[in-house]
Amino acid sequence: RRRRRGGGAVAAEAARISAAAAAVAAEREAAVEALRYLHTGSQWVVLDRAFCHYLITDARAIRWRKVFASRFLADESFVQTVLMHSPFARTNINNNLRYIMWPQFYGDPTSYWMRMGWAFVGGPTVINASEAKEVFKTPYLAARKVDPLVDPDTVRLYDAWMAAKLSNGTSAVWLNGTLIQQEPLGGRSQRAQQHALAQARLYARGAGGV
Repeated sequence: RRRRRGGGAVAAEAARISAAAAAVAAEREAAVEALRYLHTGSQWVVLDRAFCHYLITDARAIRWRKVFASRFLADESFVQTVLMHSPFARTNINNNLRYIMWPQFYGDPTSYWMRMGWAFVGGPTVINASEAKEVFKTPYLAARKVDPLVDPDTVRLYDAWMAAKLSNGTSAVWLNGTLIQQEPLGGRSQRAQQHALAQARLYARGAGGV
């Protein structure tokens, strides 16, 4: 018999295609398996420069980008998932460093929003001067919500507190006769514990927000 020309090349090409298809199938299967290990959190994050470089250049991060690009997944899961499956997982601080209290924690929020007005519907409670000092003691870097049109004294208290901290170079300052000792990161005062519990309850009920 006469050997068909190019038979070896055809077989090699078929083997290559088969191997490529197998690789694609394996990657797809691995991606589906990885979806079982998603992490989620706030879309507002503070990232280390080294992790940012990893996020845009490392092959493992790029693989996660492909997973998210082809599936209907929340954006609040992307950075958290890549981080927790990376060598930087141990650097994670599981706290968004932001104080926020939602009216849902106190029951039906409708009455609160009606009392405050349409501009506040859907938003968190406004921090007033009577509770500001307790908020200052928490270990957070930011707080919501403050509105000078609702309670300007809250802003004045904050300015006085921050000015004293900057002047003294310490987190323990006297403010209007009250000693305010701000907790370090990860502090667990009663106020911080109550806030963490409230947030956990709200997210469990799907009522969390930014």
